[in-house]
Amino acid sequence: MLRIFLVGAIFFYLRLFAFGAPSVCIFSSPTQGAEWAAQKIADLILSNKEKGVVLGLATGNTMVPVYAALKKLIKEKSIDLSNVTTFNLDEYLNLSPLHPQSFYSFMFSHLFEDLLHSADNPLGIKEENIHIPSGTAWVDYEALIAKYGPIDLQILGIGRNGHIGFAEPGTPFNSQTMVIDLTDVSRKDYCCFWEGNLDMVPKRAVTMGIQTILQAKEIVLIAFGEAKADAIAKTLKGPISDQVPATALQTHSKTSFILDEKAAFLLKDLQIKRFTRARLLLDHRIQEGELWVSGGKIIPPQPEADIVIDVEGKILAPGFIDLQINGGFGCDFIRDPEKVDLVARQLLQFGVTSFLPTIVSSSPCQYRSILPKLQPRTFGKEGATILGIHLEGPFLATACAGAHNPEFILPNCTHSAEAIYGDLQGVKLVTLAPEIPEATHLIQLLKNRGILVAVGHSTANFEQVRTGIDMGVGLATHLFNAMSPYHHRDPGIVGAALIDPLLPYSLIVDGVHLCPESILLCWRCNPDGLILVSDATEALGLPAGSYKLGSQDVEAEEERGVYISGTKTIAGSNLNLSKAVRLLCAITKCSKADALEAASLKPAKLIQAYPAKGTLAIGADADFVILSDELEVESTYVDGELAWSLLID
Repeated sequence: MLRIFLVGAIFFYLRLFAFGAPSVCIFSSPTQGAEWAAQKIADLILSNKEKGVVLGLATGNTMVPVYAALKKLIKEKSIDLSNVTTFNLDEYLNLSPLHPQSFYSFMFSHLFEDLLHSADNPLGIKEENIHIPSGTAWVDYEALIAKYGPIDLQILGIGRNGHIGFAEPGTPFNSQTMVIDLTDVSRKDYCCFWEGNLDMVPKRAVTMGIQTILQAKEIVLIAFGEAKADAIAKTLKGPISDQVPATALQTHSKTSFILDEKAAFLLKDLQIKRFTRARLLLDHRIQEGELWVSGGKIIPPQPEADIVIDVEGKILAPGFIDLQINGGFGCDFIRDPEKVDLVARQLLQFGVTSFLPTIVSSSPCQYRSILPKLQPRTFGKEGATILGIHLEGPFLATACAGAHNPEFILPNCTHSAEAIYGDLQGVKLVTLAPEIPEATHLIQLLKNRGILVAVGHSTANFEQVRTGIDMGVGLATHLFNAMSPYHHRDPGIVGAALIDPLLPYSLIVDGVHLCPESILLCWRCNPDGLILVSDATEALGLPAGSYKLGSQDVEAEEERGVYISGTKTIAGSNLNLSKAVRLLCAITKCSKADALEAASLKPAKLIQAYPAKGTLAIGADADFVILSDELEVESTYVDGELAWSLLID
């Protein structure tokens, strides 16, 4: 067995060194991939104006956006085509060039008709330089290619059965231009051009052979859509076999695969990804660079990558971490904890890659039922990671109940934590009022269990807060809200948070919980301590209407936020963390890096998820977002895999 393994390994590495692995570029949409391919063709023509260029071209739906983008570039840059020669891959046998479904008609309709040389277009391509196999008269295509070639750049599509050109499964790798019988798979794929009638689709074609294709100096294979994913995976990952003709490309010295996310989704186990032309959030500033990812982690730069993703100059930042969220999208974590995966999936659109499901004050029976269903876990690219549970209450000041049901509030800590919550497994954060009787014992217990304690829903004065900090309190929950207000002779929780760098604080920046001036005050007094949370309810992501926060009936409005029904009491929010980042930046005029870190690096450090989370440093989890200059989330990645994209949502 060992000998067999060594022989196989030696063959693999010899093949790798001899031919070089094909490069793979994955784009968010077919449009982006088509534009990249068109730009490559245009650049090749521009850089070889004197000696000329020989292009190998393909047909099919995949090529339509490529040729549209190429025509646009040629017009915009006034590219001279007079020294360009083209060779198409194939043509149906016994089909007149004038037939509307011939590949000759396709090429003139989608590309050549607008580019032909004429008195009005002296820079156009000369008709005699256009070569398309004839389906009605045999032409020595190999001799023509030898006369004008070699082909500098061959563009390819791929069939669902792995064919390139019309070189179908079983075609020898040493084949040249030939007549071939088309498989039913290929004919069915072309039915859409023939009124959906398989009987109308020709059964034979003239095509370049595999050897002819491989003689091109450079090859670019373009594939879009989920239907091509299996063929792409077999081509790049499978053994070289004439049963998948495209695997012959593994032996070519310079081949690139241009794919959209759907065509590439079966390549997720490729080892190395490289995100180029990015503006990375690193070392507290946004800087130009690139990110390398493997095995779900951020890694040092490598000699080469299996997949290259062009970020196109956008911002690439660590994924957001929401430390306080009660639910969303019609799910309340108290009433529907088993639907937490739904919320985890939907949060990706807002750039949230990790979160703490939050439970407001509840009964002991509810805690015992709910907590086991919200335990830390990962969903891969199917959703944001649950890092732990945030228990907000029930050890709170009755006077600062806010939207908590008074029925469940415990204004003292005479009961043990286990008596109320049950098992504390998975609990990461507890918000309580440090001034209530016996609170110090609970704070000490939680600290010893490695659970972060926050002050909130509290009437604590300044000295009580200071005592709490000395005991282990490490956060002020949604500063200003549900706590005694700042007083000039007793600054209380607000004053402690704004002057003490040892007390970070969370803010709900939604335009409802705080006025802009209060947010600005916080930022100017203690910018390092500011952490963004959403405090979202099940109304998140849904229209205005009636909802629930635990046992409380609430009303959600677009402008007024979320309130307990029939009152003016704020009850959580319908805020998402992406919007909070943008509002913080707009209100305080802080840097984009500062706003982004308030939703990523700072919460990660607070709950000791750093350095795995909240950073793009080498060794961190590859959870990140790609944003526009306006800080709008365009893509979200979890473990280095595309989990959500604006372009494919």
